[in-house]
Amino acid sequence: MGLLRLSENLELDPQAYELRRAGRSVRLERIPMEILLLLLERRPELVTREQIVERIWGAGVFVDTDNSINAAIFKIRQALRDDPENPRFIRTITGKGYRFIASPLEAAPPPVARPTPSRLGTRARWVLLAAVVVAAATVGALFRRSPEGRQMLAVLPFENLTGDPGQDYFSDGFTEEMITRLGALQPRRLGVIARTSVMQYKESPAPLDRLARELGVQYALEGSVRRDGQRVRVTAQLIHLKDQTHLWARQFDREATDVLLIQSDIARAIADEIELTLGASRASLERSPVFSARGYEAYDHYLRGRYFWNTRTQDGFRRALESFQLAIEANPEDARAYAGLADTYTLMGAYQYAPVAEVIPRARDAALQALEIDENLGAALTSLALINASYDLDWKTAEDRFRRAIELEPNYATAHHWYAEYLGYEGRSGSPLVNRRSTF
Repeated sequence: MGLLRLSENLELDPQAYELRRAGRSVRLERIPMEILLLLLERRPELVTREQIVERIWGAGVFVDTDNSINAAIFKIRQALRDDPENPRFIRTITGKGYRFIASPLEAAPPPVARPTPSRLGTRARWVLLAAVVVAAATVGALFRRSPEGRQMLAVLPFENLTGDPGQDYFSDGFTEEMITRLGALQPRRLGVIARTSVMQYKESPAPLDRLARELGVQYALEGSVRRDGQRVRVTAQLIHLKDQTHLWARQFDREATDVLLIQSDIARAIADEIELTLGASRASLERSPVFSARGYEAYDHYLRGRYFWNTRTQDGFRRALESFQLAIEANPEDARAYAGLADTYTLMGAYQYAPVAEVIPRARDAALQALEIDENLGAALTSLALINASYDLDWKTAEDRFRRAIELEPNYATAHHWYAEYLGYEGRSGSPLVNRRSTF
């Protein structure tokens, strides 16, 4: 494929691996460039998302690539100045993939040398695979060689014993909240495996010895949640995986408004059992607040919002918006609900479920509102960093905010996930997770 003239003043030089407008180079990272070349090679045929995954990451890769593909298509459209609502170059075939619809003119290529396409493509695949694996479901393997004296814990999905699948949001949310709370106790001494790694065992439970091997952990916390009206029953047990002994087990029966206090009690008991020297972290556990019924209502809506947000579907995003907005109505000072709102609007744009021009300003406003309430909320900094990287193309600000978010909340998986994707687009495979062996 030689030099291609995509329009009167726009040309793509595959040999130089460069897109130019009026003779000036247009910035386009490796992944978007590879996808653009694939679309051009297959024009005017449909290119499926599966074909894109195979081209960029290779066959047999089982990681979440949806965000990467959506962001790459967005960057291509920005570079081409293409309108997704009335496209000149790339048309989205909903639920299937993309098609390059223009008819470029091919000319003789200029005498510019570059590395062979196959060599460069291989390097790009390895860089992105390394970055995304860091943030996706296989990340547990990174913890197998934890720093000396550091214990690793997996919080397994709490079982929903209500008999109502509609209550899964509560048990899943309880699991995620326990991961966050335990991960904040003493990250240098206690590492906690990320949500994306443990949730795979929700539908496919694994023997304890297999958990130890796959996740590289010494301890596992497992339990169940039952909610009946305004009462909550939580059972939890801590297991030492080497000899599969039960170190600690307890049942909690409380009012629903005390659910966060239950989490504090479990975290405190686990800290005692693993014999950590917690210092200030232990004091913070003792000061866990008692939430009012109104505060619990906001918390419950927040858990619903994150549950639906994690489905990554159009209906899921719609229900997530409703839940986060209800959480804010119940508690206008709920910074996390604003961050959830920001994340939902941002991904609605990335997944093309809503016009970018409509949802990104709303996402930015929500993230800024969250930071106004709590300037040290890592989730809100992560939300803004994604907007900076994917839509503002402000690379320095994005990286600064990703790093600050990880520093503030080293156990927040989404910050590591999106930062890893950002590094992949930049062609770098290092991240705080790898270089500093932090946990999320």
